[in-house]
Amino acid sequence: MRTFLIANPKGGCGKSTIATHLASWFARFDDIVYLGDLDRQQSSRQWLDLRPKHLPDIRLWDLCGREEIGSPPEDADFAIIDTPAGLHGKPLRKMLNEVDRIVVPVLPSRFDMLASRDFFEELGEIKAVRKEKVGVAIVAMR
Repeated sequence: MRTFLIANPKGGCGKSTIATHLASWFARFDDIVYLGDLDRQQSSRQWLDLRPKHLPDIRLWDLCGREEIGSPPEDADFAIIDTPAGLHGKPLRKMLNEVDRIVVPVLPSRFDMLASRDFFEELGEIKAVRKEKVGVAIVAMR
């Protein structure tokens, strides 16, 4: 089982888009996929509610109102977690101890690049990333 955290401190950078696309990709291979949403807006959860039932199954991992993710459901092959803007510090460190990969969507604007730079510096200081227990992927958006 693999768990992916989709994170960037900047709002509107494409976290929910990446989370839903990644979940869809894994689901098309008949893997058991869970999608969790920690963001107050619940965009990924709303997308899942609106998704046509004839498409490959993606299950809801109900994280609404939680600050910690804990372990994903035992039957999961893949778990994707959409996070809110502003995630950093202790909550980020705790989450990185519970996932296999962090995926960081980045937009090509000055403000986004500056926010992302600070975030990557913070990631580099986190033990799970430094020791390569958590893989880091960057996805250019737009």
